[in-house]
Amino acid sequence: MLHSRLFLLHTLLLPFPSPTLAYTWPNPQTDILEAIYYQQIGYDGRRFSAFVRTCETGNNLGAGRTNSAEWIRTAYHDMATADVEAGIGGMDASIGFERFRSENVGYHAFTDSLLFFADFMSAYSSMADLIALGAVMSVTACTMSPNRKPLFLPFRGGRIDATEPGPFGIPEPHHDLASHTNSFKKQGFNATEMIGLVACGHSLGGVNGRDFPTIVPVKNDSKFDTSQSVLDNNMCVSNTVPKGVQLSEVITPIPVKPDNLFITINDNGGMTIKGDIRAWHPHAPSFEWWNFTTTVPVSQGLASFTVEVIDGSHSSIHDNGGNGFPLQTDLIPQTQLSCSAVYMGRAYMLNLTVAVRDELNFQDIKLTVPIPMRQAESMVPRFESHVLNMEKTGIIPATGYSLYTG
Repeated sequence: MLHSRLFLLHTLLLPFPSPTLAYTWPNPQTDILEAIYYQQIGYDGRRFSAFVRTCETGNNLGAGRTNSAEWIRTAYHDMATADVEAGIGGMDASIGFERFRSENVGYHAFTDSLLFFADFMSAYSSMADLIALGAVMSVTACTMSPNRKPLFLPFRGGRIDATEPGPFGIPEPHHDLASHTNSFKKQGFNATEMIGLVACGHSLGGVNGRDFPTIVPVKNDSKFDTSQSVLDNNMCVSNTVPKGVQLSEVITPIPVKPDNLFITINDNGGMTIKGDIRAWHPHAPSFEWWNFTTTVPVSQGLASFTVEVIDGSHSSIHDNGGNGFPLQTDLIPQTQLSCSAVYMGRAYMLNLTVAVRDELNFQDIKLTVPIPMRQAESMVPRFESHVLNMEKTGIIPATGYSLYTG
């Protein structure tokens, strides 16, 4: 198996530094969260931040409501079930079960937030991670003001969604000081941190009279202060998660990242590789994309590749932390022979054909498919693995590969 190099001609005038590699590619969970976080517009833009372009964005919700405030509120009410000493609760998307509790009055804020996040949920991007990311992006949107540098909170992935509701105990407006102090202590905050979280976390958004008629008139939505659209202080965001959950390192863009890679085994003995290369410009900040297609003989093989970026007289090699960007050529999905469909958001159809290297002499080929399954009384589905047997359907002459379908 050989190693190859891709050459990219960098045409922008900006310098192209090579920062420390944030993580080793590929990492399915980090790859998708990194894309959702940083790829907002342009080619392959995920547009997760579309509803918090500014701190005031929220016309889709109705008068007096903003997405940023509701995303932050959703994050806090989700993690506030934590008991740090017992190692339970925390940011785990249990809010999907808990929306209608009296301590979660104003459930429409949680419902609308979860409905938005659901479009980005997958087996590798949990609802809990998306709730955390929503809070991170809201803080950035609400600190983007004239003469002020926006606040970018460090974001980590790896949260696991709950399969049952968390304990009761979220502070409510009518509770006394002692109750609030004890509740926040259970969550892992001391009295000073409690005051900071309550004061700073409520420096945006407002009180909806429909939900709190004893505080403001029902037909009036009162802002907490005159600077509703600006987060006045650095908001505390806790990475409080249940015991046993290991969060990733802080997710930052890698300077060069392959994406959308597809390999086709041809019946003429060739292996065609197509894909995209994404380059990160931290000084802009922005991405630039290149696509490539190359064909090599199957007999030659290709185990990995590096990327060389040429910017005028400057050249830099990106080698994925010294390992090269690996290519998996033992079992290769053949997308031109595969298809999938979703019917009415409920029924799923998948027909996958894979090219398998004959010399490996596999006895069985099985396909594991994560299927989202509805959880009773929760808006957040759980993923259940379904294992399917794949049957040999043919060979690809003169390549040493056979086709399996399932």
